[in-house]
Amino acid sequence: MSLLGGLAPRGACGEQWAVLIGVKSHDDQSLNLGYTDRDVESLKRVLTERSRIAPERLLQLSDLSGEENQPTQQRIKELMPEFLARLTPQDSVVIFYSGHGVELHGETYLVPKDFKRDEAAETAIPASWLHEQLRSCRAKAKFLILDSCHSGGVATQEKALRSSEIASALDVENVEGCFVLASCRSNELSYEWRERRNGVFTYWLCRALEGGADEDGDLNVTGDEVYSYVHERVKTCAKQIFKQSQRPARIISEDIDGADQVLLTLSPEPTESVCRRLADNLDLEIRFRGLRKVGVLEFLMPIGRRAGGLSHATLPKYCATEVRENLRQLAGRDYQVGHEGAFVNATKGVRVEDIGDPSAMRRLSTAIEGLDGVVTGDMRRRGRLLRVQCELVNTLSGETLIAPSGVLPLSVDLLVDSGASADLLSQPGGQRYGPDAIDWATDASHEGHPLLQNEFPFSVEVWTVKASATDTIDRKTPRVKKEYVVRETGDTNELVYGATEGEVFELRIRSDYRHPVTVAIAVDGINVLGQKRERLATARRWYQKPGQTYTYEGWYLDKSQSTRTGRQLAFERRRFVFTSLADSVAGRQSYGDSLGVISVAFFDANPANRGAPAGETLAVGEAQRDDQVLNSVPYHPGRLLSAVQLRYAAQDELR
Repeated sequence: MSLLGGLAPRGACGEQWAVLIGVKSHDDQSLNLGYTDRDVESLKRVLTERSRIAPERLLQLSDLSGEENQPTQQRIKELMPEFLARLTPQDSVVIFYSGHGVELHGETYLVPKDFKRDEAAETAIPASWLHEQLRSCRAKAKFLILDSCHSGGVATQEKALRSSEIASALDVENVEGCFVLASCRSNELSYEWRERRNGVFTYWLCRALEGGADEDGDLNVTGDEVYSYVHERVKTCAKQIFKQSQRPARIISEDIDGADQVLLTLSPEPTESVCRRLADNLDLEIRFRGLRKVGVLEFLMPIGRRAGGLSHATLPKYCATEVRENLRQLAGRDYQVGHEGAFVNATKGVRVEDIGDPSAMRRLSTAIEGLDGVVTGDMRRRGRLLRVQCELVNTLSGETLIAPSGVLPLSVDLLVDSGASADLLSQPGGQRYGPDAIDWATDASHEGHPLLQNEFPFSVEVWTVKASATDTIDRKTPRVKKEYVVRETGDTNELVYGATEGEVFELRIRSDYRHPVTVAIAVDGINVLGQKRERLATARRWYQKPGQTYTYEGWYLDKSQSTRTGRQLAFERRRFVFTSLADSVAGRQSYGDSLGVISVAFFDANPANRGAPAGETLAVGEAQRDDQVLNSVPYHPGRLLSAVQLRYAAQDELR
């Protein structure tokens, strides 16, 4: 659904291929390893999801492969040459080997599943054979990854070789277009990380190829980028977790420059993947520093080039939540990650400029007992990229301990999640998903709110229910349509509604688009349908027919797990009410800006085939509860049509 808006990867002229070999179980069980099979599966997932390597262009030989693809000497020697022969001079290939390597009578060998000690030379795979496969392969770029001499391995009668020693024996300097990355050096071991159920090297290799190594965000990963990313993190991780040294090494063909050689071209990285990797890097530093309790504050997003301040978008809130939850999973019992609600009161009065100020951080540490680290983040657009930057700050000193970042290629959907209002239907020529869609949508978002345009086929209204949160509310209860004001920032794209604490309200949404639509509604970054923090582009949605006005009276909590009957879903509705920040559903910290946000996004609805802030900040809470039954309408998620962002603020602030 998302589009890159003309971002063209320079390495995309040929196909990408992969050979993944992992030998965990051996006929000689004393050679068995711990996580090589999972290493292969993890790398396979990254390559198929991030590089879109199709199944027919991926050869896997591991314990988890079928009977015909077990990593025996015969099958490796049969299948690998046949597979590599299919590559063209425009292609690139990743070759990954995780297993033992040995030296016998001065020769280097890889150890397959059926290796026999008493017939070592006859049952192993010579490094000279692998050299020949690399030399004869026509691909322009060959990325060989070696992970051997595992810490969990058992010593053999032969000399066990480190990854770098195997790499040296391959003589790859004389193989055109070859870049070799080895998991450790000649005097080191390659450690297995029990908590992550991967080798340390492969774990960080996967994070690199997910996009962590793509520092400039051009969707091309070079040899030097991968090496720099993996080397630093493996070295730190081995020192902290295992108190040992492990430093990946590289060997490069004489004909290439590691800084320019594109080893892998990536597809746009999902937001969730970026947040997961940021959490991985933060987790490593938290362990390295011995922190015991950390908190994650809501991320910031400075708004567009024509206005100052902060954008009220779903994306920063969503990313902060994703990083927080990933950290909580990674922490285990080693350290604590504070819950979001615990920081609401403690961070009142904390301004953006206070982050890193020692006195402000010490006050925060005092307010939350035992808090010795705070994670902050911001998101900034750079052309057609969105950079997500985190900082881990020591609350005792105010020192920034680490500042990992990630890059999201900006799509139309992501633009909406970043707080823009845009009517893609009005784009000239009807090319609302063409190469210039992002730039057009950005400019349009500053030219006037879509709801102010006569031709806009959607309407979103806020109505006050003339009753208190404790009164009985029915159809006869009076309602009054609320009027918006244009906030005095010079940005006509911002419509603001005045709100009063205790005020019950409803949303009325109408579509006059020619086809049915699905509608995602978020209040304070939380999806109305299900009351979960989600991105608009991926949120659970409502179904609306043309020409009808639908009223959304509150939060709808899904109770269908135990009461689902056919196509009907049971929900508990809890009416919307403007309330204090501490009592709100979001319970969010907005760094002194008292505005909230109501986001509504409209999408095509394609029928599915069968099977297919500080102080007295106002936020939205819950009022009356009742049970409702809703119908489930199957549909294929369609493309984004339009999105609107509405703000609300305390009534006194608008006078």
